[in-house]
Amino acid sequence: MLYFEYFQNYLLKELIICEKQYLEFKKYIKENNIIFSDELLLLVEKKIELCKNDIDSFRLENGFKNEILFRTLLQEISLIKTEFDWRSAAYQNSLHTNTYNLFNLDKKDVNYNRYGSKYILKIEEYLLELYNIPSHYRCLVTSSGMSAYSLIEGVLLRKLYHSNDTIYIPGYIYFESYEQISKLKSLGLKIMTGDSNSFNEEGILNYIYTNQPKFVFLDSVLNTSDSKVIDLDYIFSRLNNNYKKEIFIVTDLTMSGIDCTFTKYNNLNILMYGSASKYLFNGLDISMMGFVFVNKNFYEYAERQRRNIGAILYDFQACCYPRIGTTFFNDRLEAINQDVILFFNSLRNNNKINDKYKICYAGEKLFKIGKSFGGSIITISFIDDNLKNKENYSNLIDLLIKEAQKMETPLIEGVSFGFSITRISASDVMSKGEPPFLRVSIGPRYYNKIESIIEIFTKILINY
Repeated sequence: MLYFEYFQNYLLKELIICEKQYLEFKKYIKENNIIFSDELLLLVEKKIELCKNDIDSFRLENGFKNEILFRTLLQEISLIKTEFDWRSAAYQNSLHTNTYNLFNLDKKDVNYNRYGSKYILKIEEYLLELYNIPSHYRCLVTSSGMSAYSLIEGVLLRKLYHSNDTIYIPGYIYFESYEQISKLKSLGLKIMTGDSNSFNEEGILNYIYTNQPKFVFLDSVLNTSDSKVIDLDYIFSRLNNNYKKEIFIVTDLTMSGIDCTFTKYNNLNILMYGSASKYLFNGLDISMMGFVFVNKNFYEYAERQRRNIGAILYDFQACCYPRIGTTFFNDRLEAINQDVILFFNSLRNNNKINDKYKICYAGEKLFKIGKSFGGSIITISFIDDNLKNKENYSNLIDLLIKEAQKMETPLIEGVSFGFSITRISASDVMSKGEPPFLRVSIGPRYYNKIESIIEIFTKILINY
């Protein structure tokens, strides 16, 4: 099946659901003598008909226009599903209604939209299937990756943390997460950080065995200039087999695709979270979204915590999340793999580039430790420390964009990753923790001219 046919099929399925919901609502207001606007009902019918017509507009030769069309129609259908709903649930109605989604009627345990909805449940079930998460884990969807982190932090501090417990951060974690957790020192929490010399699998294990921290924040793929990879399966396997103390390990899956094997370590408490607006959103970037995987023993508390802090993903954004299926998702990741490897090898094997730049790719180690996805990110940094400044990287980006325009090749300057069009950014836009570097996120070859991208980067990097 061609990639855009997945788009068409998904939209058709969602439009059928949308139309069914509308007809149920129309029947409900008639049977219950609810006053409503006939003009608005007619408008919904027109919108549904327009969406049906537009779904037939996908064509292979449209290229990236197919993705723009998919994003637009998905948001239109999501709006039809939710535009007559209210954020505070209504259980019964007389004369007027605050309900469009009849699922909410008689759900008296739901006061506000932040308590949950059927749209959220569908996404959570989908992510559990996508990640192949076993039944003793549960999923919680949140409004962003950082709200997912905040939910994890809330569970740790309010349910699991006791005085004299130690939090151990061996090395780099996402800078905003670190900003949050590090500020807790002022409340008297014991937070220990590692150093670069011990930031490896054996060094981390030695620290844990020696100091016995209760909480460890540890990521597999790091958003750093060297794209460092920590083999979490190696660490978790060792701890699972012979570590007897209670330990809770928090890991960010944002940069790891869906290669998640961590739930098999039954003797460890592993809490996973991440941003779903990168790879998991299939490059569409319609909405911020996050997710948390927790053991079912903590699920009830975590769900209440999400409700209390308002971290939930709300209905319109939830409807915009495309549950296209594992086949499309995995095919897309493999398409990214192919282009990234081609790009990386072309730059790495060019002596003129290697004389001036350090080129790094997390996939080099990820593939060696048995992972199927190497990520979309290549990092490029000057070897000469004197050149590692914002001005030089900004100049490089300007030259790359101008050359791409000249060669009529898609290329975008912007942070984040996992998008369908290749993106470039200077790292200091996002983090102040180390010297700047150039981060390149390669898109799948549905729309990208990877050979042209390679030609552009080769020319500019050599001549700069």
